[in-house]
Amino acid sequence: MKLNLPRRLRPTVLLIASASLIFIGWATPARGAFDHFITRSGDRLMDGETPFRFMGVEAFDIHYRYNNLAARWELPAPWEQEDGFKTIRHMGSSANRIYALAVRKHGEDTAIIRHVEAPDVFNEEAFRALDKAVQLAGQHGIRLVISFLDGRNHWGGPGDYAAFRGKPAAAFWSDPQLKTDFKATLTHLLKRTNHHTGVPYKDDPTIFAWELGNELDCTYAWSSEMAAYLKRLDSNHLVASGHYVREQEIPVAYLSDPNIDLIDAHYYGYHGYASLAAKLREHVTLTTGKRPMLVGEFGMDATAALTDLMDAIIANPNVAGGLLWNLRVHSADGGYFRKDGATVAGVFYRGYRWPGYPASGGAWDEAGSLAAIRTRAFAIRGLPVPPLPVPDAPVLLASSRSGRLVWRGSTSASSYIVERAPGPDGPWTGIAPDVTDDRDTGEPLFIDPEGPGNYYRVKARNDTGTSAQSNVVGPLAPGLSH
Repeated sequence: MKLNLPRRLRPTVLLIASASLIFIGWATPARGAFDHFITRSGDRLMDGETPFRFMGVEAFDIHYRYNNLAARWELPAPWEQEDGFKTIRHMGSSANRIYALAVRKHGEDTAIIRHVEAPDVFNEEAFRALDKAVQLAGQHGIRLVISFLDGRNHWGGPGDYAAFRGKPAAAFWSDPQLKTDFKATLTHLLKRTNHHTGVPYKDDPTIFAWELGNELDCTYAWSSEMAAYLKRLDSNHLVASGHYVREQEIPVAYLSDPNIDLIDAHYYGYHGYASLAAKLREHVTLTTGKRPMLVGEFGMDATAALTDLMDAIIANPNVAGGLLWNLRVHSADGGYFRKDGATVAGVFYRGYRWPGYPASGGAWDEAGSLAAIRTRAFAIRGLPVPPLPVPDAPVLLASSRSGRLVWRGSTSASSYIVERAPGPDGPWTGIAPDVTDDRDTGEPLFIDPEGPGNYYRVKARNDTGTSAQSNVVGPLAPGLSH
């Protein structure tokens, strides 16, 4: 086994113990495990003869992200992508929503990687990261909804398509040339063959729906035209409108359009609703008997409010599911990638790190919110909540500073045991029995002032059990220890 470790953290690795403890009922689905596409029957989504329903946390940037700490756009490592899909599966969800395809912004540094570089010009490296995400989703039994366009313009959006042609942003919804340019993006992805699986996107049942965009300020005429175009290219997949429900509500035309299958509504604490659950029920009244709904994003509110919303989702069968915004995955360099959120009613909400950490308490109740999500992820499917799988062994990385230990975290591990020895074969002594990795990537996870000359290994644990030991790293060289 070869370890491809980050250059700045290449260790002297004396022993690599690759162990995977099998927990009955948690075997990873095989590649191509989906036998059929998700379909719509009236106002329900169906997985064969069974209603397709889910609850989880949205790993929206599992294919592409903005690194807050490094202040750069980047593609995630496959190890990080897999950590995300394992997390979704361990939490009990069977779906994820991928946010958008990034578009080159007018005047920005061309070194920034984007999916759409110019009209009908696409970045292959960026699309291969999306290919990997789709491959891993299938392997872990996770269905995907993929959104084409960012209506909030964080990742480049309608105004940037318009800027390619020197036109105003508002022209995007009606200008024939700009509509042709956007259709070229739709065509590129639907006719693309996944580099990793060899399956064309339009033929891959891992994808359960295409979404025209995220919170689009679009016209119904534009949505109808683009949905019809998608259906001509691809008769296998469902289509979600992507219009901004908060501002446009749910016009009746969307509920009878033959090419629009699904309504995606988002509910946040800052939207000013008296109750998130009450607003959902208002929309259910409009859509019942006509179209299924998806709560593609919700969050930035107290755990009680989020719980009420989830219970309302479960109680209304035409709501396929809900996804809490947003999941942070482990970094291959240790710790988690940070996603700064927003301050609502004096509370600063950040991205959620599974399995949640009590230190992140208060109104932003990370551990409590995630526990509530997992309970309802199984409840919405009528399943009992199983114990978490025993964590896989972590991968210990070396540090350039003595005593500073960093490791690649194990999915669903609540804490780690650090052991030290004077030599590679022991004897081993536990020096830290309850270390957490709730740190930003790049930060040390444990500092031992007696580091120089010693050897280390780490185990991961949760309420179900303890992992096999990590690889051994050492001897650590003299250097800074704090």
